[in-house]
Amino acid sequence: MSINKFTKERCIPEFMKGNVKTLQAHLVRYNFALMYARNKNVLDAACGSGYGTSLLSNVSKEIEGVDVDYETIGYARDHYDIGHNNIRFNQEDLNLTFPNERFDIVISFETIEHLDNPDFFIENVKKLSNEFLFSIPINMSSEFHKSVYTIDSAKELIEKHFKKENIYWFSQGGLNINKGISPRAKYLIGYCKII
Repeated sequence: MSINKFTKERCIPEFMKGNVKTLQAHLVRYNFALMYARNKNVLDAACGSGYGTSLLSNVSKEIEGVDVDYETIGYARDHYDIGHNNIRFNQEDLNLTFPNERFDIVISFETIEHLDNPDFFIENVKKLSNEFLFSIPINMSSEFHKSVYTIDSAKELIEKHFKKENIYWFSQGGLNINKGISPRAKYLIGYCKII
């Protein structure tokens, strides 16, 4: 399977020489996720080209990466499913379906803004996992995004599904992730315990 360009939406490291900061910002989130994925069964929901799933496979017990795009899943299989016994990639439209198995944690970076019905996705996360780690870009419009979230609207969406005391918020601006919500956050990162 061949993908031969960076679309400014889906990160493909080998085609991002002119977009190093964008790639680094994505890698910071996956590096942050390593401590949450250790020795767990992980779903990387909307895994894109699979580079983050591959990184998480180094610490997870089992990991599945899913993405809506057939060509991208083919790329992930060709590039990252080699020599790993604990990794698999599958096509899944998270607007309509969800993998029918239980996970310790669902990790899903920059997914919610792409979904027609994020409530469907979040409710499935709650049913089939114990933890949820996600990011949402703030005030970032794109032809690929179904919704543009502010800090308040992102919090409102998540707090509709999880108790406030079970949500831990972080802010990312550039290459730094800090505890709490910063008004200057480019990405809001949340970790939810599902009880």
